[in-house]
Amino acid sequence: MKPRSTISTTNMVHVALSPSIVIFCLLVIDSSFALQMRSVDIPRFPTSSSTIRLVCNYDLGPDRLYSVKWYKDGSEFYRYVPKDTPPSQYFNVPSVLVDQDQSNDREVVLREISLLSSGIYTCEASSEAPRFKTISGQGHMKVIDLPDSKPILSGGSPKGYRVSEWMDVNCTSPNSRPPAQLKWYINNEMVDPRYIIQLPPFKSHAGLYTSTLRLRFQLKRHHFIQGHVTVKCTSTIYTEYFESSHLHVPGLGLGEKALESRTNGSPRLNSSQFPFLLISCLLFCLLTFPPQEEFGPATCSTPPVSRGSPHPTRTISTSSTFLTSWNTIGTSRS
Repeated sequence: MKPRSTISTTNMVHVALSPSIVIFCLLVIDSSFALQMRSVDIPRFPTSSSTIRLVCNYDLGPDRLYSVKWYKDGSEFYRYVPKDTPPSQYFNVPSVLVDQDQSNDREVVLREISLLSSGIYTCEASSEAPRFKTISGQGHMKVIDLPDSKPILSGGSPKGYRVSEWMDVNCTSPNSRPPAQLKWYINNEMVDPRYIIQLPPFKSHAGLYTSTLRLRFQLKRHHFIQGHVTVKCTSTIYTEYFESSHLHVPGLGLGEKALESRTNGSPRLNSSQFPFLLISCLLFCLLTFPPQEEFGPATCSTPPVSRGSPHPTRTISTSSTFLTSWNTIGTSRS
């Protein structure tokens, strides 16, 4: 009789898979290749009267597209159905003007947008049978209206200012939405908040705002660089707009010292410094070339050149009379 063979089950794992688990796993794997929304690209701060492009970036996978629909604040304004003729159509929604010729299943072009075009834009894509899956994505758009001009500066004196006088100027940014943010600078440095007087924006009948910021401060001598003081005002709206204007006014009664440049590292030589420079040069000559004769006038002679010497040697002699003159100059300066 043959011995019975034994099977060890110590290292064996038995897994019982129910039909529901199998179906669930298949659905998870299958859904990873189905219709998916990658992104919806909406301009964040477009300017009024411009043309913009809305992008619906979806991935069909193995599915077939049934339709793409666009909504503004819940109201449908564009639809694309590949099986229809023509495949695209648009619907009247206030402040939404669709360029149908430039639009397709993934992009919608809007022309002549206005402040009322601001809102939440949603893209919705659907697939055909057997899944009939629908996905969507959205983005918020805020239309801005840029100022009519660069900042307008008013109130400054073009003739100039004296030390201790008050400078009082206004910076105005006209007709924008939202109101422009204004900032003042003195010689390219942010001003002390105590110098700033904030005025409330003025709103026009068209819904646009005019911003005004006042600068008032007492001028000190350090405000004048090369005899002038420069004030600058900047106007910004989010990251979409930046402009600036400045005033460059002279100082009055500052004197010669205030006209010197602060940025120049080497000082300029004036007439009062010249005698000191001359005496320093003479002292250098005396120390470098000491007197060769005790008496007699100072001479500067060039001896003959010997045949063994390629260059002449200059000899400088200084008399005691010159030294006496030197001492006289030093005494008079002291």
